[in-house]
Amino acid sequence: MIYYEGDNALKKRIIVYGLGRVFARVHARILQLYEVAAYTDKGDPPPTVAKKFISPRDIPYYAFDKILICSTRYYGDIKKSLLPIGIDESQIYGLWGLVSEEEEAGDIIAAWKRAGRLTPKNGHYKEQIFVIGDSHTCFLGGNNVKEAKPLGKWLNIRECSNVIHPFQVFHTGPGLAYNACRYGTFAATREKVDFLLKYGFIPKNSTILCCFGEIDIRVHAIRQAEQQGISVEKVLDCIIERYLAFLQGIQKTNHVMVWGPIPSTKDGAYRDPLWPYYGSERARNIATAYFNQRLEETCESEKIGYVSVFKYLIDENYMTKGEYLYDGYHLAQKAWKFAMREFKSKGILVKVP
Repeated sequence: MIYYEGDNALKKRIIVYGLGRVFARVHARILQLYEVAAYTDKGDPPPTVAKKFISPRDIPYYAFDKILICSTRYYGDIKKSLLPIGIDESQIYGLWGLVSEEEEAGDIIAAWKRAGRLTPKNGHYKEQIFVIGDSHTCFLGGNNVKEAKPLGKWLNIRECSNVIHPFQVFHTGPGLAYNACRYGTFAATREKVDFLLKYGFIPKNSTILCCFGEIDIRVHAIRQAEQQGISVEKVLDCIIERYLAFLQGIQKTNHVMVWGPIPSTKDGAYRDPLWPYYGSERARNIATAYFNQRLEETCESEKIGYVSVFKYLIDENYMTKGEYLYDGYHLAQKAWKFAMREFKSKGILVKVP
């Protein structure tokens, strides 16, 4: 992963791939940090970069250090398209490379002060539980996914309005449990969590509730089992092993808890390209039941708290009770009647407005 490198970064020659809305927002920042060898995309270029525009198939003929993908939605597809034409994976980067962490943290704290919010240095966090993870974190903040607001300009971390006591929610993007321990992934989960910890947005010795795994099961687990010729259970065990490495890392300075994945979207649901799924509803839910059981056992042995409402949201045939999903994918707030029960069993009193 490219971190902010000050003046030294100007020596890097890059090719910018992706010239849409995200590019328009970050182009000035790119020019501050890098020497741009070329711009590329599948469509026509904007006039501002037409002179340096090339076709994606011509990338191997140019001299460059890195390729910067200026897209969040299509990052994975673009990256896959580059590998067959000889681009090494180590040369491909996402938008995290544009971030000056110190500047970003300073800007966020200044904005909080102007708004009269408690900052990391003067906050009172003893009763708070900090939630990090994918879009399912928003349920714990009392919001739907679209209501979460950006934290800062560059990081793609989002905050909920946090109307549910005692939760402070940071939605860190569509990260996988499998990749949470890795740097340099599309969602940059590890980098974002490090940022929140380093600059005190999550103070040391806090309680952190981690919410990952639903995307792994909905999109990847069954497909990977088929492609590799192994059992789904073996794939899920591998995910849990890597997820545990992430949990143990942040457990060194904090008390860690886990929110178990909820049931998967129903068969026949609208296939939103942002939230794909693979395999049947029943197969995904059987996989989720196994994942929750094994993860709970693992957390118990590692002294990590575990909370799940999965059992309330499926029927005897492992079919999802769709009335508890407000958009077919995410929990509706009426599921709090189950969540409150589970948190109370862990000694956590939740106040829902």
